[in-house]
Amino acid sequence: ILAALPVAATHFHAGSLAFAGGNDADAWETAFHEAANRGLTTSFDPNIRASLVDDPETYRTRFSRLIASATLIKLSDEDLAWIYPEQTQEQAMETILVSTSADVVILTKGPAGAEGWTKSAHCAADNPAVPDLVDTIGAGDTFMATILARLRDSGRLTGAALASLTRAELCQILERGVTAACLNCAKEGCDPPTATAIEDTMTKGLT
Repeated sequence: ILAALPVAATHFHAGSLAFAGGNDADAWETAFHEAANRGLTTSFDPNIRASLVDDPETYRTRFSRLIASATLIKLSDEDLAWIYPEQTQEQAMETILVSTSADVVILTKGPAGAEGWTKSAHCAADNPAVPDLVDTIGAGDTFMATILARLRDSGRLTGAALASLTRAELCQILERGVTAACLNCAKEGCDPPTATAIEDTMTKGLT
């Protein structure tokens, strides 16, 4: 993985089945930590598929190590409930926030939108109304990709920039993320919207 990493790379993202278990999970975790040690910003989206996780307790322990190296964490309410089955959502989020040095932590909540935290700010974003919901396939990945793309395009996908993200900027990226996810849900399968479609919808709403 590290051998394939471009010399000019500035950000490393991983999640989902990469950490499900076995030697692959070990290799991806090593690469993730090494990328952070090299000074790259890192993002982690668990996107857990519980039926494919080899050993839940090993995964939960690995999760704790990964969030310690992540610059940006995004997870769903379902991920959160699986990782911390004995805690309420509020308790589980507090556990993450005190356990990570990540500059940005985001929780997606399906029909309830998304919430985000920085070291000094919190913001919640509601989903736009979706007149014709088709399915939710790819909604989480669309959200994550949109957040990363927006941060990259605006020059904010660096450690210093993420650390200085204002509440207004956090709210803007969350709104963009939930809009993109809802546009994806208005189509069959994983069909992420273009940047233009996202911007038009943020201005005019979903019709």
